[in-house]
Amino acid sequence: MIGRIGTGTSSGPSQAIPFNTLLATLGIASQPEVYATTYGVKCDGTTDDSAAAQLAINVAAGRPVVFPAGTCLISQPLTYVATGTTLFTQGLQIRGQGREKTIFDNRVANGYLFSADTTANGFFQSGIVLKSFKITTLATSPPAASSGIFLHRAANFKLEDLQITGLSGSAIVGTASAGDPDAAFVGVLDRVRVDNVAGWGLDLSAPTGGYFGSNVRLINTSINGAGTASTSVPPTTGGMRLKNLIAQIENSAFTINHNVDLYIQGTDTSLQITIDGVDFENNISTVLPHIYVDGGLRGFLMTNSECLNNDSNVGQGCFWINSAAAPIGDILLDKVEVRATSGNNTYTAFKATGSNTLVDTIRVKNVYWQTFDNPGQTRFSGFTFAGITGQAQFSISALNTAQLSGIGYGFAMPLHLAATGEWVEYMIPSTTITRTGIGGLSANTAYYFYLYNSAPANAPWAGAIEVSATSPITDTVSGYFVKNGDTTRTYIGSATTDGSGNFQVGASQFSQYPTGGGASIGVSTAGNLAKYNTANTITGTPTGAGVVSALSVGVGSAGAFVVNGGALGTPSSGALTNATGLPLSTGVVGTLPYGNGGTGATSYTTNGALYAGASGFGSVAGTVGNSSLPLISQGASLPPTYSQITLNAISGLGTSVQTALGNALNGSGGLAGTPTLFQSSSSLNPTGTSSATAVAMGLGSTCTITPTTSRVRVHMHGTMSNNTASAGTVLRLQYGTGTAPSNGSSSIGTAVGSQVEGFDAGANAQFPWSMDGIITGLTVGTAIWTDVSVFVGAGTGTLTNVSCNLETK
Repeated sequence: MIGRIGTGTSSGPSQAIPFNTLLATLGIASQPEVYATTYGVKCDGTTDDSAAAQLAINVAAGRPVVFPAGTCLISQPLTYVATGTTLFTQGLQIRGQGREKTIFDNRVANGYLFSADTTANGFFQSGIVLKSFKITTLATSPPAASSGIFLHRAANFKLEDLQITGLSGSAIVGTASAGDPDAAFVGVLDRVRVDNVAGWGLDLSAPTGGYFGSNVRLINTSINGAGTASTSVPPTTGGMRLKNLIAQIENSAFTINHNVDLYIQGTDTSLQITIDGVDFENNISTVLPHIYVDGGLRGFLMTNSECLNNDSNVGQGCFWINSAAAPIGDILLDKVEVRATSGNNTYTAFKATGSNTLVDTIRVKNVYWQTFDNPGQTRFSGFTFAGITGQAQFSISALNTAQLSGIGYGFAMPLHLAATGEWVEYMIPSTTITRTGIGGLSANTAYYFYLYNSAPANAPWAGAIEVSATSPITDTVSGYFVKNGDTTRTYIGSATTDGSGNFQVGASQFSQYPTGGGASIGVSTAGNLAKYNTANTITGTPTGAGVVSALSVGVGSAGAFVVNGGALGTPSSGALTNATGLPLSTGVVGTLPYGNGGTGATSYTTNGALYAGASGFGSVAGTVGNSSLPLISQGASLPPTYSQITLNAISGLGTSVQTALGNALNGSGGLAGTPTLFQSSSSLNPTGTSSATAVAMGLGSTCTITPTTSRVRVHMHGTMSNNTASAGTVLRLQYGTGTAPSNGSSSIGTAVGSQVEGFDAGANAQFPWSMDGIITGLTVGTAIWTDVSVFVGAGTGTLTNVSCNLETK
């Protein structure tokens, strides 16, 4: 290592020169990285490296500052504040030799070890990178309120391979108060571990009216033992506090945190939060669940995750929302596992409170209850189960054998669990569900078939078929067809026995949900209906003397009363019975009395109407001047007159009318509820587009419905592709009234929900997409169309096998 340069003579004295002067003397450009040891950092565990470390950060001015392996004792905050002259300034970069190699012994009281900021709003540090080191405190008496990292006005930041443990304050904090001018955005935490901090493990918060920023992603990150036990609501410490426009948490874990694992601060701005593959385990709280949402939230997806508690770490629930301050909606919880042992005896897994909860847009489905239903435990409060769309085939597949098999979309049916009261999506096995040896049936009688769960509580579901004489009704809560008096039986079809009391093989029928209901199979007549002989002669001995010979006679005679092609003639005497074609227009003389089927009247009024009088039929005045008026009775002693009907009330609809309308009667005898209308189209393949702005796919002429209420649920799915690799294809649901847009025309109408984006790894790669939404505020009776708008980043984006399902109720 060159440390000195001599005078040029072998006996001349040597003298020290600065390192940067040496680089200039040798013609070497400025270092791309700054080594903290160059500026006096020791990291020997005893020397206070605060001043030397700050000098290295100042000299680097955004270049990476590399710290050596060892323990670096820091007693004063290390800060980097960039002067705001341009929108983006290179941000702070700190790199160690690994989180088990470079350890910062944090002795900073009432502050942060590392801080990054700019001098004014509207200017941001860009490209902040902190990686490969550990922050802890090794002091015998740890400093008060000692925190790890503070970020403000940060853009495109990354915290990677860090561990922060044992602090009396919070681990990582990022706040904003002015919205966009000081909000951080596009940040990643990857392989970050937080352990045993008294404050927040990760605090990305903002005061009322603001938000921390947007596009924050946590991956491979764990927050453990964060927070200090408290009963405050909202919580003041815990695992993570978030007030962010868009955030994703993936493949991460929150364990044994106090108060709450994830606290989402509500806002009146549309938040979009995605949680996928996250373990929320053993949160310790007497008042709050693992995840608590307080205030506004529009867009939350939690899937492939779990909420677990044992008796040593007692919690209160999995996911709770409180919409008292602002609307909360557009939430989907799918494939979530819940465990709460018996010690968790005041536990409500999923709970929604507040007057601004948009219940119709919040759905829960496919929950796996590992250990639950102990005393004091509640599965759902204020949540609505997700609508289950399915189609199955019901048939009498053999003598007295009923079969249910999957077909069409979904291969699933709704199933109501008796033990818990929740509706689940039951996937029909490929081997089908079969009920054989059905007996004890009455002849010529309709029977109804129901799907139910035959497995005990908390065991894998097992579909079975029940046969009953009890007819189905529409469940007023779920909207599904169920057995009258037992909602755990989902109606799948009906069949009628033959004259011997058997179900014969019949044609397969569809059972479709949400609107189609069960199938109906009529009486099978195979082997039970005698077929008439088609020969020209009758064999055997028919009853009745002379019948066979009479049928061959051409004309009538005394011995042939049944005539084949002959003429009877004009009888002069005798009784005439069973005769047709009598000439009443010429063969009757005089007035035919009403006692013999006549009117008893000798005249009539032109265009008038007959009525039965006291001594015969009468005729009222003609309809001239009485157009569109009904004929009204005036009592037993007066003839009827044309009069306007006065409608006072309609009451007491009969059961036939009730059944036909598919509605129940309300307490006053009127109709209650509205029938469900369902429209479905499939295998639609619109022409693709290469437009960079949204254009219509032209599906509106097919995907249309006339609503019977002010709301319509729309679900579309299919596959998308792009003929250019790595080119994006962006979709969004649209609806409107009037003429639907044609394929390739500019997108019109109103958007439904969020857009769906797809990026192909290779050209023409296909992958599925699905969009779902509820349209409100519609005019009953006015048809609407639904369509998909598409635009691409490059190439041509194409949708295939598109199906649209519309439901109004």
